[in-house]
Amino acid sequence: AAYAGRLAACSKVADMATSLSMVVTELCQNAVEHGLGSSSGSVDVLPRRDGTTLTVEIRDGGAGLPEGFKIEGRKSLGLSIISTLIGDLNGTMTLRNREDAQGAVATIVLPLPAGAS
Repeated sequence: AAYAGRLAACSKVADMATSLSMVVTELCQNAVEHGLGSSSGSVDVLPRRDGTTLTVEIRDGGAGLPEGFKIEGRKSLGLSIISTLIGDLNGTMTLRNREDAQGAVATIVLPLPAGAS
């Protein structure tokens, strides 16, 4: 029974990692395509674990989001997929302009599955 419990926990962590990698890849692609455009710059991925929560920030040094930008109601396939995956993981995502520099930041907050270490 203990083995089955560990196996189930590993499966949840693997599922989370797969979905999270898809989300981070899509957000990085968006940062390069829409944030940096044809200019050069950087995209940083900053994961942070705080107890039972995982926070991942994807920051770009691009033009930033247009004034009045709202993620709600966007028809983008990429953002739709991201929203679905984040919802499946019981997480949240915000997208806003950076306060510390030029560019945008996407922040993902996810609860870690029990048994994640």
